Amino acid sequence: MRHSPFCPEIHGSSGLDSQHGGHLFGNSSPSRAPVQGKAVNVIFSRLAGEFMRSGRRRTRLVCTAPLTNCAVLLLVYPEVREMIEIVTMGGCLGIGNTGPVMEFNIQSDPEAAKIVFQSGVPLTMVPLEVTHTALVTDMVLKRIVTDKPSPFRRMLGDLVTFFAQTYKQVFQFDHPPLHDPCAVAAVIDPGIFQVKVMHVDIETCSLLSPGQTVCDIWGQSGKPANCGVAMTMDVAKFWNLVLDGVAAADRVSPLNEGN
Repeated sequence: MRHSPFCPEIHGSSGLDSQHGGHLFGNSSPSRAPVQGKAVNVIFSRLAGEFMRSGRRRTRLVCTAPLTNCAVLLLVYPEVREMIEIVTMGGCLGIGNTGPVMEFNIQSDPEAAKIVFQSGVPLTMVPLEVTHTALVTDMVLKRIVTDKPSPFRRMLGDLVTFFAQTYKQVFQFDHPPLHDPCAVAAVIDPGIFQVKVMHVDIETCSLLSPGQTVCDIWGQSGKPANCGVAMTMDVAKFWNLVLDGVAAADRVSPLNEGN
């Protein structure tokens, strides 16, 4: 068993801490009950249903966390390989964030990542080199919060402001990056990314760098390509996409009820 990294220095002790202290949502209760059943069974059931309804088209599965559930899905239901494409936020070509050359999501479960990367499923990786260009500048934050923010927009501003403070303390970034939305953007509008296809392997044996994504940019290993790696992103188009999504969510958010 590996020790999974936990980053309270970035996200707070709850994982969603507020700049005002404590959990972002306070003592509020969820409006929906959790789906019953084992995650792998529920995920497969929904993917298989969509596969048949769509005329056997692949569903794009966006992974923005350690790849544990995805790896278990591939092992328990190998037939799912024909049903999905995977887009994952994770990995790096060089400098990591939870280790010298390791990124949090992959480092958290390297063995799971190795299963996913060796699965043969069409795969796109959006690494730190790209997500670290998605910076929430003062101008972007102003567009998120607006002059007369709704409760939903205030919540987003609160979350980003806390994240900005911790990222400044730990990594000396003047503005915080938004990692996970980059993977979602790669599905909605893949044209805003420059992608290079290459072989990517996951280090699982090293005592120095477990979870390193070993990216064979120049094809020196001679191994077949198994991954499209996002190399750059059109940042302006990315933010337009994100802010359109924020506006759409703001129109229907239950946080705004009664306002």
